Amino acid sequence: MCMYVICKYVCIYLYVCLYVCMYICMYVCMDACKHVCMYVCMHACNHVCMHACMQPCMYACMHVCIYICNMYEYMYACVVYILHVAYLLLVHYICVYVYLYV
Repeated sequence: MCMYVICKYVCIYLYVCLYVCMYICMYVCMDACKHVCMYVCMHACNHVCMHACMQPCMYACMHVCIYICNMYEYMYACVVYILHVAYLLLVHYICVYVYLYV
């Protein structure tokens, strides 16, 4: 029988793994890193769940892993977009300032 506490700790481990991955992914190719991260986290999940409760726990953890990875991918894309817009606005205002006052 699947032990809820063990599954909970496995999923916390996956969350930490993906959280660390998010920071690493900010400096490398997002898509490639996401796939590597998902592979590593799922492999770790499979290994831990083999000793816990096999199928139910494994599938639950894999779904959590995929959900969190996808969530971070969208968050990352959103943050990059906001930073890009902020950068363009900054450049725009600098150009306006230079044009008006210089």
